[in-house]
Amino acid sequence: MTRCYRLLSDAPDIHINLISPNIANNQAYFVIFMEERIVLPGELLGTEEEYLVGSGTFADKHGVIYATLQGMLHIAADKTLSVTPKKTTPQLLTVGMTVVGMVELISDPIALVRIGPMHEGHLRHVSNMNYCVLHVSQIKKGYLKQIREVLRIGDVIKAKVSKVTPEETYLSTADPGFGVLKKRGS
Repeated sequence: MTRCYRLLSDAPDIHINLISPNIANNQAYFVIFMEERIVLPGELLGTEEEYLVGSGTFADKHGVIYATLQGMLHIAADKTLSVTPKKTTPQLLTVGMTVVGMVELISDPIALVRIGPMHEGHLRHVSNMNYCVLHVSQIKKGYLKQIREVLRIGDVIKAKVSKVTPEETYLSTADPGFGVLKKRGS
């Protein structure tokens, strides 16, 4: 792994196996190779002359690569620098994301669906709010007079996020593969 210091006077007292000088923005940086380590946001990682920018990193206009988040620094075989967070943080829902929730309230023409944390791979997603809106027109293709024809309070549904506003998150179950996963009482 690497640690970069602007000039050697910034380097702590550590055993250095290999020093490779780099020049960026008329300043010398020395890349010190060491074991994997945790980096912090804004920490200098290297330069674009030597490495590629990967996830969790960015390069400034001078080609100096910095960490964008806290986590473990990795160097891939192709010399791509990436930072993997130690813990996944909850993310806000985005359009197209799949969620699972329970119907909590039905008041035609909408149903309120309470969603909780959902694991998708290793990511944990939570909504801006715990309740999302499912409009009768988004339940199935074609005409549906009342929500209660398809849903009951307590039903567990799989839905897709169709719209996100600062006030509300809207869901849809109209596409194939979405809808009631478990009926209340079954």
